[in-house]
Amino acid sequence: MKVGDSSNSAGVVASDSSQPIAPKPGEPFTTQGGETLQSISQQAYGDDSMAAALSAIHGIPADKALPAGVNLNLPNQVKVNLEPQSTTLEVESEEDKQRRDAMSRNLNRGGALNDSLKRTMAGLDKPTIEMPKTVASEELKNKEVKHTVMGSEVSADLKGAELLSESSDTKTNEDGDSVTTASSTKTSIDSKGMKIEHKSGANTANADGSGSSSSTTTNAALDKDGKLSGGITRTDTTTGADGSSNSTTVGTSASMQGDDLKVSGNISTTNKDADGNSTTSATTGTVDIKDGSATISGTEKLSTTRVGEDGTTVKSDTTGGIMVGDDKFKIDGSRKTTTTDADGNATTSGMSGSIGHDHLKVAGEHSETTVNEDGSSDTVGVSGGLNIDGNKKTATLDGRVTTSHSGAD
Repeated sequence: MKVGDSSNSAGVVASDSSQPIAPKPGEPFTTQGGETLQSISQQAYGDDSMAAALSAIHGIPADKALPAGVNLNLPNQVKVNLEPQSTTLEVESEEDKQRRDAMSRNLNRGGALNDSLKRTMAGLDKPTIEMPKTVASEELKNKEVKHTVMGSEVSADLKGAELLSESSDTKTNEDGDSVTTASSTKTSIDSKGMKIEHKSGANTANADGSGSSSSTTTNAALDKDGKLSGGITRTDTTTGADGSSNSTTVGTSASMQGDDLKVSGNISTTNKDADGNSTTSATTGTVDIKDGSATISGTEKLSTTRVGEDGTTVKSDTTGGIMVGDDKFKIDGSRKTTTTDADGNATTSGMSGSIGHDHLKVAGEHSETTVNEDGSSDTVGVSGGLNIDGNKKTATLDGRVTTSHSGAD
């Protein structure tokens, strides 16, 4: 698909690359070759105070020379929230108020703290910081808690910091087809730990109503207890001009703390045609190692909808699962089918079963709903099952018949 000015032989808008584009906060930047994150920070923000943040966002050493063609996201927002460590007193003392006002003046106007913090905040259109009220116990007042924020030492408790970078672009060709791309990166630090999340996606909308889209989300986190976790999820969808669609989602995640490890994966697909027929399948799997014991589990689900020429709809749901551990296991499954004709009459049948190291369960159900000429309906259902509990050493067999009537209103 061509995108851009039709005068270009490749269908792409040609740009004048004779002059290198300088990096700017809040805008994507492509390296020309030879730059470092330190030099890019110097050009975009006035100094190298953002080099460490750029290194964390992109996973690149701040002093590494970069080749040409590396795409970077330069954050345009920094939020710093400062709060005291305790709120045991209800009234702020005059001494604390004077100290707070003095610190606010220093941060905003210069003075003892006129360093990289003030310059960085001003460069990111965040020139004003107000220090929080200090309402603390006398014991805490005797302890001066200091933190370094962007190279500045601040006498307050750092509640959190957040860096956000976003970009989007839309191009439309002469046929009316459009392509939109977007990405965002968010890095946050608070008392619970550190999180990084990156999202990117593309959406194509064609003039004939067809299209496609893709999105990817990647995240990583480290909490205060030393638990490291992360994952990636990708979804791809195509849509036909006739209303049909096909969607696939694939995801993986993992977490680790000490000797404990958990890894999970999933994949799901959904296919729909223009007549309303659809098929959805989903598969998941997990390996969990905790306290030296390993557990493996997985599930499989399949759902289908079929629409006949006479208006009859048949919906089926099938599930299955397995779990195996050092001294335990479980296998289960179920199937349920509902057939509904054009008049609303419906028949449902289902069965489920589960067997494990400590139980055996089997159950079944059947129901029929009849719609009368006056719009009312009658439903008759039968269900029952067998339950053997190995822990209680009991066996239960039950069954029931139910009837119901619904009026025309």
